[in-house]
Formats: sequence, structure tokens, C-alpha cells
Amino acid sequence: MDFEESFMNAQDFDNLVQVEQAQEMKESTTTTPPPVANKRGRKPGKKSSDKVDIRAKLERSRQSARECRARKKLRYQYLEELVTDREKAVISLRQELDKYRTWCVEVDEGRIPEGLPGLLDELGAVKQESAGGQFVSIRCYNSLVVLNKLYTAVLKNIIKFEIKMNSLKNMFRPTKPISKNVSFKPDELISNSQKLMLELGIIRQSTNGLYHLLPLAQRSLDKLINIINKNMMDIGAQKISMPILIHSNLWKKTGRLSKNIEDLYIVNDRKSKEFLLSPTHEEVVTDLFSSDPKTYKQLPLMLYQIGTKFRDEIRPKLGIIRSKEFLMKDLYSFDRDQTSAITTYNKVCQAYEKIFKHIGVKFIKGRDNNIIHTIMQPANVMNLVLVEGTSGMMGGNQSHEFHFPAEVGDDTLLQCKKCEFGMNKEMSPELVQCPKCSSTDIEFTKAIEVGHTFNLGTFYSNALSATYSDTDGTLKPPYMGSYGLGVTRIIGASVECLSTQEIIQWPRSLSPFTVCIIPAKEGSIEENTSLNNIQSLYNHFTKIFGDDIVVDDRTHMTIGKRLIEAKKLGFPFVVVMGKKINENPSLYELYEASTNKLKHYELSNLINYLKQQCLDKI
Repeated sequence: MDFEESFMNAQDFDNLVQVEQAQEMKESTTTTPPPVANKRGRKPGKKSSDKVDIRAKLERSRQSARECRARKKLRYQYLEELVTDREKAVISLRQELDKYRTWCVEVDEGRIPEGLPGLLDELGAVKQESAGGQFVSIRCYNSLVVLNKLYTAVLKNIIKFEIKMNSLKNMFRPTKPISKNVSFKPDELISNSQKLMLELGIIRQSTNGLYHLLPLAQRSLDKLINIINKNMMDIGAQKISMPILIHSNLWKKTGRLSKNIEDLYIVNDRKSKEFLLSPTHEEVVTDLFSSDPKTYKQLPLMLYQIGTKFRDEIRPKLGIIRSKEFLMKDLYSFDRDQTSAITTYNKVCQAYEKIFKHIGVKFIKGRDNNIIHTIMQPANVMNLVLVEGTSGMMGGNQSHEFHFPAEVGDDTLLQCKKCEFGMNKEMSPELVQCPKCSSTDIEFTKAIEVGHTFNLGTFYSNALSATYSDTDGTLKPPYMGSYGLGVTRIIGASVECLSTQEIIQWPRSLSPFTVCIIPAKEGSIEENTSLNNIQSLYNHFTKIFGDDIVVDDRTHMTIGKRLIEAKKLGFPFVVVMGKKINENPSLYELYEASTNKLKHYELSNLINYLKQQCLDKI
């Protein structure tokens, strides 16, 4: 029925018309009679019935007006009722959303809101199943997700929660260890870390000396970057980003372009201007410093970045340990004088020690005229050696190196067993006794360099005319320091130093995931119990380890095969939902990489044990 017809047939409309008709009849009886006809009589061609026609037309006009007024009145009445109903609906919806918002808060706090299970059960959302090996269950990452889901349910009467845990099934990991586009000699695969990371889909070789960092490697890299950023922030260093492509004139001013051209990638733009892909940024940061007037009050100044560097390696090898493109953390300091520069130098070196301590490294002392004060740290997983190093292409009058001892390393370290003084063999190839204590009890160690610090003096400041205004107003060159960490190299060197021939072992702080959960096999007796318990287990672990958990949801594979792969990938803790999950109480198997042992725990004991392990790590 149309809108207009609905009003014409309404009882209220008929009553309204009758009232108006009665009123008009009353008005017609009180009006003056029609005028008397002309004495000359009717005009030719006119009939007396014309008067009746005029009255009929007038009555129809009045009837139409009455109907129009009635429709208008009813239309206003209808709109008023419609607005009232809409306001009631909005108020009801607001109350419902307020209830859902309260539920969100309770869910975030780990409580099940009163009424939520009933609603989900009513709408058929309380269901946990495995669809093609992917778990579908009820869980929310945050209140906004829940609110959005429930709001959609209000509008469409549908509620569906899908949890997307960190999943090995969906993780991008190429199955073939070597790309078909890469060709190299068999003897080039001399690094155990390179072999393992390729075979397990952690990195992927693009071409010789260039690598893709895949999701697992990227997670490890992100963790290391977070550790570095925190320690740099603690000493007051400021993070910036500088261009990788730089004009060659800067390197010409310092004289480094002619000395090290074989290691550089040099390109020309369309205007034949020469640029280079900078392997380090001393010239760039000094030019940045000199671009704006500085005073002594702004010093010391420490600027750092974490960015991509390029070096034309004559023989790239060892995977990401020595490649043509790599990620590096480089920090540059500016100080008023040599004394202040040494103070900053020590501060940065101590920050580096904290970084390696956080990673899980045992420090081996290195000394140099009390300029660097290192301390012996508890042994966690591997050693770090701090020794004197050569300044090389960087220049300056002081440098120290940080090394991970490894047989595949390119550097040879000389360490005195008596006084623990250490230095790179490059500094004195014919050394037979310790330059500090004259002892001949010297140990030779192969190692991988992962960090290098330089006290540069005023070499770059003078070359690029960088100055600051001192207390007396005179312009003086700042004393500089340069401090580098090979970020991707630390990842590769850590794997190289700790791993066996078949199994990767990470420092726990750099492991892509701390905990791996292996649910029951698809179609097994334990499958239903596993599906019912995995969400609760994941929630408990999230409170301890945050997002540092992965589920091996490839349930088409046996638990044994997945456990073997989890061991190879080096996850510190692997929780298996095996046969004893159906016992009362349920028992979970815990494999710990550091001990290589498998034990069974009840859920509460398992949670308490992992909490303690997390606290011990902190």
C-alpha cells in the first residue's frame, strides 16, 4: 500500500473530513443569499443548470482542500511518531553498546563478563573447530576489536570471532634452501649459520652477497633493534636517519675517496654527478653538524641511526655475517675537548657492553690505559672479546673492537692470559709478548667482529670546517667519536657461535619466538581436548611473554615431526599437547632448548615455571 493511500483509508482521515464538512455547512447557512438575476433575464445560451455546476465545482474544491489539510496533519503526526521511535532505538542501541564496552574491559582483564557466554551460545558463536588446520576460537586482541565485532552483531545479528595467533602454517618460509637464480661454488657454504638459516627458511639468498630476511629473521632483528634503541636512549643519544646516497665531494674533502675506492659503490646520475652508496656516515654527519651554528652549551651531542650500508666485498661469504648489503647501527659524538670526548667514548662503550649483556654474552676483559673500564659479566650463552683495533679507513687515534669468538671469523685476536689484555693481530703481526705485562703466554683466537668504536679527534671537523662557539666566543672544531654495531652481523654471528650442525640455538633475547605451542594432530584422540584448551593456554602465555608465542598449527603433521622442527628452529621453550593432555589433570610436555630435556607439567605448574624462567632472564 502506498503512503498516500494509507492516509486516505485511515479512520482518522474520514472523521476529520466529516468535521470539516459540518463546519462548512454551518457557514453556508449564515452567508448571504446569491444575488438576484438581472432584470433583463438570462443571457442567451445560458441554462439554469449552470448554477448547479458551479456549486458542485465549489464543493469539490472545498473537499479537496479538506483532504489536503487532513493528509498534512496526519503526515506530521506520522513523522512525530517516527522520530520518537528512532530516538528510542538509538537510546537502546547506546545502552547495548555501553554494555559491550564494559564487557570489553572485563575481557581485557582476563574475566568472562556475565551474560557473554549466553549471548554467544544463543547466536551460535561459541564454537571451536579446526578448519583446514587453522584454529578458530573466541578471543579478542583488544577492546576495539570486540566492540567492532559486537556492533556488527547488533546491526546484522551476527557474531563471529576469529583469533589469528602467530602461526607457523601461515608463515612465509621457502621450502627450497637455495634459489634457482643463485649460483655459487660448493665450497662457499662454509658457514654453519648460513646453511641452517637457509635450510630452515630464516633467510633467502637473492644473489651472491645479498639476502632476504624472512619473517623469523625479521622478528629477531626487530628485537635486537629494540635493545639497541633502549640503551642508546639511556645515554642520551638521539636517533636520526641520513641519506644512503651521498655526494662524492664530501669524501673527496676528507681524502677517503681516493684511499678506499675499491670498497665503494659509485654511481652517476643523469647529470653525470658522482654519488656513492656510503658504507659509513662520518662525512655526512659532520656536514650536518656544520650546517647550523653550535655553541658549547649544545655539547656533547650524540646522533645515531640504524640503516642500510653497502660495501663491495671482494668475496662475500658466511651469509649475513659478511655481505654486500647489511644493516648497521652507527653513532657519532661531538665534544668540546679531548677529555670530554674520552668520557663520551667510555659511556658509549659501556652502553655497548649493556647491549651484549642483554643479548646474553660473557665479557672477556680488555684494557687500554684505563680509557675503557670493562667488567666481567655472568656467562649466559657466549663470549664477547673486547680488544684494541686498527683505525683503518676511519682515521682517528684510538679504536676498540667487539668480537664473538668463532672458527670461521676473519680476525685473529691476541689475548694475554696473565693480564687479559687483548688486541687484533693486524696491529702487530709479529707480536711475541704482551705489550702491557711482557708475558709470553698469549692465546690466538679466531673471531667475528660485531662492533667497533673510534676516537676520531678533530680529523673530520677540520676537513669539513665544522666548528662550535666556545665560552669565549672563539670557534673551535669539535672532538668526534664514531661507534658502529653490525646489526645483521650480530644475528648471524650469534647463530654461528651457539648452534650445532643440525640445530639453531639463539640467545633467548633474540629468538624469533620464545614459546612454541604444538597442539594435537588432526584426527587424533587428543584433538578435541587440544582444541578446547589451546585458547586458555595461549592466553596464559600471553600474560608472561606478550606476543612472543607461536602456534605450530600444521596439524596434518605428527607431533614428532613438528617437535623436531621446533628444536631445529631453536625456540627456547616448546609446549606439546600430547597424549597426556587427556589425563585428569591434563599434563603438558615442555621441551627446554637450554637443557635439551622434556618434562611434564600440570597447567598451573607449567605457568609458574615459565614465569620464573622469564624473571630469571630479566
